[in-house]
Amino acid sequence: MNENAATPPPLALAAEALVFRRGARSVLNRLDLALAPGERLAISGPSGCGKTTLLRALAGLETADSGRVRIGGLLASDGARTLLPPWQRGLQFVFQDLGLWPTRSVLQNVGDVLRWNRAPYPKARARELLARVGLAELADRAPATLSGGEAHRLAFARALAARPKILLLDEPFTSLDPEARDEGFALLEDALRETGAAVILVSHDPSETERLGGRRMHMEGGQLKG
Repeated sequence: MNENAATPPPLALAAEALVFRRGARSVLNRLDLALAPGERLAISGPSGCGKTTLLRALAGLETADSGRVRIGGLLASDGARTLLPPWQRGLQFVFQDLGLWPTRSVLQNVGDVLRWNRAPYPKARARELLARVGLAELADRAPATLSGGEAHRLAFARALAARPKILLLDEPFTSLDPEARDEGFALLEDALRETGAAVILVSHDPSETERLGGRRMHMEGGQLKG
């Protein structure tokens, strides 16, 4: 035994025998998942197969019937018991509908995340992030007035502001035209390069899962297959 061998870092995220039922239907069926720090994982599968449910369970937005979720080696949930609430898991979730806060301005959508994470000078930093994604001139606008591409840029600026260790993406590019989709992937690359975050992208579009790179899995029968 080599006593000088470095201890490997804990997994960024792990799910163990995760079960989630809707009535008599098992959406997640003793699902196991391991995600290393900085790893990229793309999960494909048809609509309704449980991809979104998996992400929500990992984020703590849904309560599983049984199984465990660990974040950075810490037990985040054990069956129906939530031990780490979503805001303490060090992750950001970009929803299919983006989940922008409609009553907050473009600037406030980013600035509030910075403030909650106790970042210094949140307003100046928020403006810097908006400038990076080409939204500096729209800072005082409401999210509802943005185009689809602009709204996606705002969602990624907000995710980048939180400097997450894990980024969960629920088909965020599905509604975009090809040009806006290219722009969205470029922003994602910037976010991953700056934060070093691990990422899980779920999509029913094979071209998106291929474009992410990294490991790919398919969801079937409530389980993940490599």
